[in-house]
Amino acid sequence: MDKIDDILATARKLKPPRGVVGPLPPILWERAVGTRIAKRTSPERLDRHVLYVRTATAAWANELTMLSESIIGSLAEQGVKVKALRFQVGQIDNPARPERPPRHAPPKNPPLPEGLAEHIARLDADDLSAAIGKAAALSLAAQRIAPSED
Repeated sequence: MDKIDDILATARKLKPPRGVVGPLPPILWERAVGTRIAKRTSPERLDRHVLYVRTATAAWANELTMLSESIIGSLAEQGVKVKALRFQVGQIDNPARPERPPRHAPPKNPPLPEGLAEHIARLDADDLSAAIGKAAALSLAAQRIAPSED
């Protein structure tokens, strides 16, 4: 039986077949496709100018297939020569969850706009008008402090 040191020494001497390169460095892939796509994909290997990419879902594979020409152009700008992309669905190590803006608590007793306060005051039921007024004030205050999604 071979010793582990001999096996490892032999393995270090092995080289991939000509034209086969390991995965792209993550920074090059992210620069070429952007952070959103990079978080849901993993470039696996470059074999004879064909880049094999794992995607989180079939929908991502389909969408990226349609964007292949653009991605190949972006990779060329990064100095990576790719003629074609092949996508396959598989597990991504850290599938990204959609990023949501942080939530902010509305102020405790926000004021109502004057016209709305007068309209609610004309309601007959005091409890109902108070509840509507509080809900409207909180809703309007939450809209004012929510971060914009430009």
